[in-house]
Amino acid sequence: MESNVAATTFTDSAGGSVIVLNRKVLDIASNGRIADAILHEVMHALTVPAIDNPKSESDKQFADINNKTYSRFNKIARKMRLFEPILNNEKEFVSYFTTDKNQRQFLYDIANEADIKDRKTIKNLLKSFINAISRRLVGEKVFLTNVESIDKY
Repeated sequence: MESNVAATTFTDSAGGSVIVLNRKVLDIASNGRIADAILHEVMHALTVPAIDNPKSESDKQFADINNKTYSRFNKIARKMRLFEPILNNEKEFVSYFTTDKNQRQFLYDIANEADIKDRKTIKNLLKSFINAISRRLVGEKVFLTNVESIDKY
């Protein structure tokens, strides 16, 4: 583990997710940074198995929308010559999206900067992604209305 990383997740030999905390960072980090790191790693533990090795239809649907959303935003951001940690890879995409408001804002800004003809399509994709995350975590959709509700999120 890197010396400045508060936590990381790996898969053990039985296929389970293990979150490792870095004592050196925990001793000096704020409670907020520690909480953010742990939540980020919990999201990895909940989503990486479905991304790496989808077993159920639900896993496959989640992996598909995660890949589709990540790929679309990554392509647009590259065209705009923008980069943020959320775009490192598919696994970081969902974890940063769910735990870092600045990274969510980055994606929302990209959606608003997109060509007017693509804006609604991109916001619909974002809405579908949010619903996929909520179905993964709590078994139901968050957005049951039109795409304009994404602006409130």
